[in-house]
Amino acid sequence: MMSFSGEYEYDDDEDEDDDDEEEDDDRSLDLLVKFVQNVFKKVSKRARKAVRSVLPVNIPTKLVGFSVNGVIILAFFWILKAFLEVVCTLGSVVFVSILLVRGVWTGISYFQDGRYRRTDDYDDENQAWTRTQPVS
Repeated sequence: MMSFSGEYEYDDDEDEDDDDEEEDDDRSLDLLVKFVQNVFKKVSKRARKAVRSVLPVNIPTKLVGFSVNGVIILAFFWILKAFLEVVCTLGSVVFVSILLVRGVWTGISYFQDGRYRRTDDYDDENQAWTRTQPVS
């Protein structure tokens, strides 16, 4: 009789490894989110203090906090947009460069093939007279 318990144990080990990797990914993502939240809170707190020192006292604190947080989020999106524009521009330049190189390469190959084809045709015409041909 054959026992398949070894296979099940192996599959369990694989599942545990996959679960560990997923948990590591989840932990990494959680840590990243917590880090971003902490940075945002610190920047927001400092900005609110700076704005509060400039604005009149009769403006509500919640309104100041809301406006400061909105400006920080807009600034983040503006920086993200600029970064993505740079990445997309570089990607476009690389893409166009590759197309240009391929176009030049194809053109050169086409002209070289055409030149060799013409010389081969010319040689074929001359070889017709130099070869021994059977009499019919």
